[in-house]
Amino acid sequence: MTNGKQHATSRNEYEVQRNQVTELIALTARPQGGNHVLLHGPRGTGKSSSAAKAARKGQKVFSVTLTAEQSAAALWGHFVVTADRGTVWNDGPVLQAWREGGLLIINEVDHASEDVSNVLHVALDDATIAQVTLPTKETVRPAPGFRCIATMNGLPDDLNAAVLDRFDMTMPVNTPSEEQYLALPDDVAIVARFVYGDSWSLPSASGQSSADATASLRGYQCEPGEEPRMTYRQLESFSDKRARLMTKYEPVDAERLAAIVVVGTDAAPALVESLSIIRHRLNIELDLEHLHESIRVDERVATDLRRVTEVNHVDDDLAQDMQLTPSSEQ
Repeated sequence: MTNGKQHATSRNEYEVQRNQVTELIALTARPQGGNHVLLHGPRGTGKSSSAAKAARKGQKVFSVTLTAEQSAAALWGHFVVTADRGTVWNDGPVLQAWREGGLLIINEVDHASEDVSNVLHVALDDATIAQVTLPTKETVRPAPGFRCIATMNGLPDDLNAAVLDRFDMTMPVNTPSEEQYLALPDDVAIVARFVYGDSWSLPSASGQSSADATASLRGYQCEPGEEPRMTYRQLESFSDKRARLMTKYEPVDAERLAAIVVVGTDAAPALVESLSIIRHRLNIELDLEHLHESIRVDERVATDLRRVTEVNHVDDDLAQDMQLTPSSEQ
């Protein structure tokens, strides 16, 4: 009770805000090391980038992404054959981070096999007692400053209980940060906010409502903690490819092809339609100058469509099937 009024506690008051994650990680760093952190949440929300930004000035960062097939050797290290047919020990990322007092980022930590879980149980132990004896008979201990930040797309309870106990803090990362939203072109940023359930608004415009811009995207919106069907990483990639393709094709065709390449033929119509309505309401043009001042494409950097899209298995035959029109600015 405050000033005669009851204070209603909101659930959001007990949630870590997305832009506080990196700050909290940095503030809880200790010179001697430790204070390991687990970041969990939907894919594509920037967990790994948040982890990397938490490195202290001058601290080396070592990163590994786990799969169910990996063995302990992938983390500790292994012998390699030299040119003279001898062998030499090669440190894995865990030992490298230990020796350097570095920041170890472990992505997809919930994919750890039993063998790797045993490694993590030792690697993340109290720095005052943690040690490992290598096949070379050398005993290694973590140098001061060593810290681990792990990421996963599921929930902490999905993790091996013994490994979970090694993390001093667990923090949800359910949406992109404001910094990430602002890095996108204005029209794509609004789509990203909607997909992740963040609040957003548009200026009034005659003939169209906010509902028009989001109706086709409704099926792609996720509730907090849910897995998004259209991720920030995809929208970031779409923005880049759209900008590059605009150097060769008319803007509308470039946008359509970029959408198909990145989000697929099922989701592309919803994305393109929503972007068109958003731009109309914002009164911005579909070109490199007006979409977002941060977009910079070197002149003719992507005049070859195959160079731009080969990683996504899209070739000139698809462009012809779509009846794309080369830009008149060529």
